[in-house]
Amino acid sequence: MTAAKKTTTKPTAKTTIKAPAKKLTMSLKTGKIVVKPAAKKATSTVDQILKNQGPIIVKASETKAGPKIAAKTTKAPKADKGPSKMDEAIKVWNSMPKAQRKDVIAAFIDKAKLTKAGANTYYSLIKAKKAK
Repeated sequence: MTAAKKTTTKPTAKTTIKAPAKKLTMSLKTGKIVVKPAAKKATSTVDQILKNQGPIIVKASETKAGPKIAAKTTKAPKADKGPSKMDEAIKVWNSMPKAQRKDVIAAFIDKAKLTKAGANTYYSLIKAKKAK
């Protein structure tokens, strides 16, 4: 029988555990825990002044923006502006049931006060709506 060779590894690193007020270090070689005081946190002079002074109370009227108060607005009733361009175009469409596209578009431009591009758009929209 051959003897199995035992291998052991020796840890060489240190593990650090941070607590709020103390720094704990554990050596893996010796297994001992060493407690060291944590480093003090640097505070700015502004923080020190504010800590010694206490809370600062500022009135809303003393700030640059002042108090934020939403203004009450009432919506005015909409005035009746008459029929829309689409309503006018539908009237023209209904008055010319069997006319060609170019004639309907020319009537849209004259009677409904549409541009050429608008007349083409309205023609296709009305045609699709009537096809349903």
